[in-house]
Amino acid sequence: MHPLQSCLLQLNLESSQTIRRFQALASIWRQNLKFIGTNTNFDSNTSLAVFKGETQISGAISGTPSVNSSTEILFTLSEWTSSVATGDLTVIATTGDETASATLSVVEPSISLSYNSDAVEDSVIAGGYKEFTIDVDGTDTFFESDTTVSVESSSTEYVKASSEVYTDAENLRFTLETGLPEGTHTVTIDLDGDGSGTNTYSTSIEVGPSASILSVSPSNILRTKSSAKTYTIYGENTHFEAGTPSIDIGGTTSEDISNINVIDATTLTFDLIPSTVDVNGSLDLEVTVNSSVISETASMTGAFTASNQGIEATPETYYTLKGQCDHHYIG
Repeated sequence: MHPLQSCLLQLNLESSQTIRRFQALASIWRQNLKFIGTNTNFDSNTSLAVFKGETQISGAISGTPSVNSSTEILFTLSEWTSSVATGDLTVIATTGDETASATLSVVEPSISLSYNSDAVEDSVIAGGYKEFTIDVDGTDTFFESDTTVSVESSSTEYVKASSEVYTDAENLRFTLETGLPEGTHTVTIDLDGDGSGTNTYSTSIEVGPSASILSVSPSNILRTKSSAKTYTIYGENTHFEAGTPSIDIGGTTSEDISNINVIDATTLTFDLIPSTVDVNGSLDLEVTVNSSVISETASMTGAFTASNQGIEATPETYYTLKGQCDHHYIG
């Protein structure tokens, strides 16, 4: 009888007939399985083999199977290899001329991350993020109470110590500390938490670039003017909307700046009375946002030029130039 045609037994994997496949996860793959037969005559001469389709997988069984009775065999699968891949495997028990088979499935676990912070947009973490939690959502995974998570950069660990919260085999949470630098970083999940590097699964997280100021408009400040003027700041990788921005301009105090209006994440306006500026020359600019989810400062060196000379006209203002008969618009 061809061994793949017999189905006189069942494979008992305790809770399911599915093996989760983690490459190089020996302790996960090498789990004890029970082969239970019906009307079988297992004995010490019974052999077990594992097939992928019509092809036998060499070395798929670790050690020597233990025959508990004429209807029960205990055995251990060897470490997963690429020859196993995923899909159905058939385990064949042969006793003399008698064969019996059972099928199990090997599945590829998957992991996704859910970010519990408004400082994350399109799975990119803002550069000035504050500490927050990340949920690890697994499918066909084997999380345990001892499972640990690690995110390192330049030998610095950014997962808060002992912050892992185990819910069940497919749900885990950890806390990401503030300060992970810009770039893509590996998240290493150590399933048994022993630090040996064998029973691990990896994914990645991305931290976006630091906030900066692209430009301001207008960039000149005429200090002879005593009425408020509106200025616009254009940022890059900024999050102006995440909190109440504060503006610092060299030669001014916070009391000089008013009516800060956030247009969107990268644009805001504010009013300044030019005559309150104390100095002439190049003035640096800083915009700081500090909220419950983010703390960032965007800056620009020499953003403004302050002077007490020049003409600053507003739109729709007309001047008559001496010696001319025509009116000229200066805007």
